[in-house]
Amino acid sequence: MERLLVVIFILQVFSADHVLSEYQLDRLKLLSEVENGHNLMEHFAEKFDTDTLCQKHSKIYLDERNNLTGWAFRMFDASAKIPDGISFGKKSLMGAFHECLDVETPTVLKWGDGYVEGFKGQYMSVYVAPKRAQKQTRMPIFLPGSQGILEMAGGSENQLGSIDFRVGLCVPSSCSLDEITGGLNELQNGALTVFAFNGVVKDKDVHLDSVDKVFISLCSFILIGILIGTLMEIFLVIQAKMSLNILNNPLTNGQKFFLNFGLYANTKRLLDTTPPKGDHLSCLDGIRFISISWVMLGHILSAEMNIFPLSNMVSFIGVYDRFEFQAVLNAFVSVDSFFLMSGCLVSYLMLKDLDKTNGRINFPLLYLHRYLRITGFYAFLIFFLSTVWRHLAIGPNQFLEQAADECGKTPWVNLLYINNFDLGIEEQGNCLGQTWYLANDMQFFLLAPPIVYITWKWDKIGLLIIAILSAASAAVPAGLTYAYGWGTTPVLPGEDEDPKYSYMEWNYFKPWNRFSPYIIGILLGIFSTTLKANLSKCLRWQICGAGLLLL
Repeated sequence: MERLLVVIFILQVFSADHVLSEYQLDRLKLLSEVENGHNLMEHFAEKFDTDTLCQKHSKIYLDERNNLTGWAFRMFDASAKIPDGISFGKKSLMGAFHECLDVETPTVLKWGDGYVEGFKGQYMSVYVAPKRAQKQTRMPIFLPGSQGILEMAGGSENQLGSIDFRVGLCVPSSCSLDEITGGLNELQNGALTVFAFNGVVKDKDVHLDSVDKVFISLCSFILIGILIGTLMEIFLVIQAKMSLNILNNPLTNGQKFFLNFGLYANTKRLLDTTPPKGDHLSCLDGIRFISISWVMLGHILSAEMNIFPLSNMVSFIGVYDRFEFQAVLNAFVSVDSFFLMSGCLVSYLMLKDLDKTNGRINFPLLYLHRYLRITGFYAFLIFFLSTVWRHLAIGPNQFLEQAADECGKTPWVNLLYINNFDLGIEEQGNCLGQTWYLANDMQFFLLAPPIVYITWKWDKIGLLIIAILSAASAAVPAGLTYAYGWGTTPVLPGEDEDPKYSYMEWNYFKPWNRFSPYIIGILLGIFSTTLKANLSKCLRWQICGAGLLLL
């Protein structure tokens, strides 16, 4: 029936001399080939022999729905139907998530001459897209969860304006993701890319494996440390107010260890906005704020397009034509300002230390300090994402199971900061896709200390090296762009782009294409150190601002 309505709608549109865009027409044609949730289950139950419990429950559901049984009607009502707004770009047909989870049948159900156990409603999301989509404008994978659905869809990059749908179905809890996916693919004979994900059942038992328990134990230890450290802080504050002599006793190493977990001191330090004393490039604070706001706008845009339900894609894309929106649409270059600041701070601070120590520097300790300073929390986050994170989220639009699997495949690739390369490893995971920046920054840092040291020791040689690297950092991406036909940005792909070497994978993520702002930052840090004593505060701000504008 729904297919007929869509076909009639298309005929009415053309008979009324209206013209649909190619994008709108393709979406309508695609949806006309996809039945709603009820019909999909009907075909699923009738096409196959009712051997599995899932198929038996599907058949029972259909029979009871025809009898207008309450729980069966609620299952039908909770599944997505073809809605209004399809031609306007509605991509997510969510259904009724909570209504589906509230469905519960009697404990036993009649089946033939016998009985089978009852079931609960299970909400599943189904991804539907053409098998061979035409070349589309791409967007990068900014969020960790977005990679899971793309891996299952057989793609490596997200697409802007792609003709796809996400449909919510209410199916029996006995059905697995593989069963629903297999059944749906059999029904449409491979004409579409269809797969089910995000099977959610109310009050589902949580099964923790050994790695989950290790992470929970680690969190428990940290919480105990926070409790003990905070209580010690309270005790020391009371001592100070009462002027007790015991306060003069030196703290033991154990007491110092637990005080590191204290909430009072850590919260005070976290929320402290007092500018650092001594040498501080205060202009970088403003650049950092503007840049992180710019990055967040770009990530929110990516999430709106690829993760969150969107019902007005046509009008949303129409915003792209506005002049003032071009900075948001092209937020990719916002990351370059962080590379510039990173290179600037490395050279600026290192030159100050070299002046104080008269050129004595422990390079191994320098690299070790950098690695440990960043990797501690990074490792904790990956540990969290690959273990208990999958158990914490519930909703119609989450697919944390796939994202957690990605983080659990090869976490060592992230911890070695080489996750911006395809190492040719079977099933190499893509965990926290946005951490390609950390990988690039760490790789740049391997080169920065020798360059800065040589410049401090032999300034002319150092500046010559910086000049050569600056020229190479511009020539290499220019040559690769010409060779592979890349466009100017990910949202403007080249007409002759080589599909084997995509812009995001081989240009945006690779260090040899992102080194320009970093090496310029090193040069900016050198100039700031050399000239700072002779510059006015206003002129120093102008130099920092000019460095950002050069991007």
